[in-house]
Order: sequence, then structure tokens, then C-alpha cells
Amino acid sequence: MKPARGSHPPGACSSTGTPGERGPGDGRAELYTFAIVSILFVPCISTIAILYRQLGAKIAFLTPVYTVFLGLLIGAIINLLVK
Repeated sequence: MKPARGSHPPGACSSTGTPGERGPGDGRAELYTFAIVSILFVPCISTIAILYRQLGAKIAFLTPVYTVFLGLLIGAIINLLVK
């Protein structure tokens, strides 16, 4: 029985077609980096609202900016380490 057209055997990469071999751009490093950055470093809207009410607009603005910058920096380091 032949596999359906366009389907690949398990472990095959569509860019190389060789079973078990992963080609460039398979997306695993990017996927891990995105998952870590989005889970750990994306600021919560309710937290920003509480910061605004308790500490003012300046701190409420600077905290998410710092958090996102730190997340992108850590994500870049993770991406370099994983690749």
C-alpha cells in the first residue's frame, strides 16, 4: 500500500526527504524559544492595571517594557544555545 500523496514517513523532513534527518529551519529551536518567552516574560494585563493603580503610570509603563526586553534577551540567548 502506497502512502498518500504529500505524506511523509515518520521522522522524515520535508526539506531533505531523508528519514530521520532534520534540515535547516525545522523550527524546533524557534518553538522552544517562543514557548519559554511567552510563558515567562509576557506581562499580564491585570498586573499592569494593579501597578498603575498602586504605583502610577510611569512604573506601570516601564515594568512591561523592561519585562519584554528581558524576555527577548533571554529568548535570544536560549535560541543561540539550542541551535
